[in-house]
Amino acid sequence: MLELIFENEDSLPRSSFDLGHFTIKGNKGAVTSRNRRPDQSLMVYLSLDSLLTAAAKVLSSPIPSSTMVYGVDSSFDVQIDRLSLGEVTISFRGRIIAVVDEQSLVEAVGSCFHALMSTAPLPVSEAIYGDLQTSWQEFEIATRQTMRNQLVAAGGESMVCGLVLEAVLAGEEDA
Repeated sequence: MLELIFENEDSLPRSSFDLGHFTIKGNKGAVTSRNRRPDQSLMVYLSLDSLLTAAAKVLSSPIPSSTMVYGVDSSFDVQIDRLSLGEVTISFRGRIIAVVDEQSLVEAVGSCFHALMSTAPLPVSEAIYGDLQTSWQEFEIATRQTMRNQLVAAGGESMVCGLVLEAVLAGEEDA
């Protein structure tokens, strides 16, 4: 189980630099930037971009890897580690918050992105808007790469499914 939540606490009009909080709820615990001393408010849209970039990096790597998600304008940050193909940990200052499969990370990051952008939509004219769209596209590419890596790791019995998936993914990339 993994849930990632960005909350925008600034009022309208929305800005690339709006402040808010980041909460992570996992199968090993929870952590939030809320109610910390000193204040750990962070720039939510810039931090969401950091999350998308970090998740894409970890998912697209065929080997174990590690990266940080930085709470922009805050000392609140979390680490994402890919220990093996298929397994990811999320930790905060050395404390593991979640150990999940890659699909759970994909779903949590996607839900987080869509939730913030639907509840606190950012105007297209904002500077970070284009970066967020680019980071989202890179995250989607990394998600497809993860599926490919899992098929390769599964071996020969998945070859037919892999060929079908490759054809479907190739069609998506051409669209």
